[in-house]
Amino acid sequence: MRNLNLLQLQTLESIAEARSLVAAAAALHMTPAALTARLKGLESAVGMALFDRTSMGLRLNPAGEIARELGAGSSARCRNSRRRCRR
Repeated sequence: MRNLNLLQLQTLESIAEARSLVAAAAALHMTPAALTARLKGLESAVGMALFDRTSMGLRLNPAGEIARELGAGSSARCRNSRRRCRR
């Protein structure tokens, strides 16, 4: 697994919250096709699937839960750093 960037962490978080590629794509102001490609790249970078695809949408699997948990701290630190730099 290689290091994930902030865009990939945002992708993971958005899909996890929305549980739908269409809804997550709308929230990220992109097309579902573009988000699908980004998700494939994310899962390729990690080396495994992060979501279970069900008739009810997408749901984080155990690997996805771990990636989300580990990434949450990094995302928060970056947001805080941006806020501090803008002052």
